[in-house]
Amino acid sequence: MNAGKLLFAQLMDFLPWGSFACSVARYGGDRRVRSFSCTEQFRVMAFAQLTAMLCAHPCLAKTSTYSHRK
Repeated sequence: MNAGKLLFAQLMDFLPWGSFACSVARYGGDRRVRSFSCTEQFRVMAFAQLTAMLCAHPCLAKTSTYSHRK
C-alpha cells in the first residue's frame, strides 16, 4: 500500500507555483473566472497530458466531484 504522495502530487510540488501565480496575475488569467481557476486548469491539463487522455472531460468531471472538499 502506498504510504507517500502519488507521482502526480510530487510533480505538482516541484513546479514553481509562485512564478505561475505572478504570471497569472500579470496577464489577468483569473480575471473573469467563475469556478475553475488557472491553477486548477493547469493541473487538469497536466494530468490529462501525463495520462495520455484524448479529451479533458473525464478529468473535469472528476475534479468537479471533489471540489467541495476544499
